[in-house]
Amino acid sequence: MQLVNQRNGAVIADIQKADTFFKRFVGLLRYKELPANTGLLITPCKQVHSLFMEFLFDVVFLTEEYRVAHLVQSMKPFKCSPLVRDAAHVLEVPEGTIQVMDLKLNDRLVAIH
Repeated sequence: MQLVNQRNGAVIADIQKADTFFKRFVGLLRYKELPANTGLLITPCKQVHSLFMEFLFDVVFLTEEYRVAHLVQSMKPFKCSPLVRDAAHVLEVPEGTIQVMDLKLNDRLVAIH
């Protein structure tokens, strides 16, 4: 599945879904780095951490309707994100994706299968 920004047509990433307890628990821990043009969609989710991570990544908090509710650029290892009450999903993508894809608050992402 790909997520596309409805505002500018940018393909954000090829997404893997973390929608079970085990997939959400493991998250990105299995990676030494997140490959370009990929991402992990964690659902449901309102907050993430980067404990035991070895690389920086961008975090996009999405509402139930996949609108961007909050953005965190270059999340460092061993940090916690803010709790985003409006979020229903979190998209973790390679560092720099938010800037390169020109993601902005309230952008709507749509899934293409």
